[in-house]
Amino acid sequence: AQFVCTGTLVGHTSVVSAVLELPDGGLASGSLDKHVVIWDLPSSSPASVLQGHTEHVLCLGVSKSSGVVYSGSIDKSIKLWAAGACVQTLEGHAAAVWSVLPLADADARVLSASADKTVKL
Repeated sequence: AQFVCTGTLVGHTSVVSAVLELPDGGLASGSLDKHVVIWDLPSSSPASVLQGHTEHVLCLGVSKSSGVVYSGSIDKSIKLWAAGACVQTLEGHAAAVWSVLPLADADARVLSASADKTVKL
């Protein structure tokens, strides 16, 4: 298959470090500008800019059942976003969070991997 660029999304003010497809077909991205952007694809513009991390956003994940977006950051936290707002902050890592993976289970658990050499559940 031959791939063709069909659009460019502009809205971050620094390096984009993560992209994510949302359950509704939308897109989210995270950046060194400390923000998560939810994109309005028809207009190629930000639908919402989620602010709350104090350092770079490194990774994103999404719950397929609830649509909650998870963001991991150099600030050692994971933030949970719903309806354009941070609904919870998870703390416990001693260093940057490099990966988040929401599990498809009834307990809404999440795996996180960190520069502190641990994986937390």
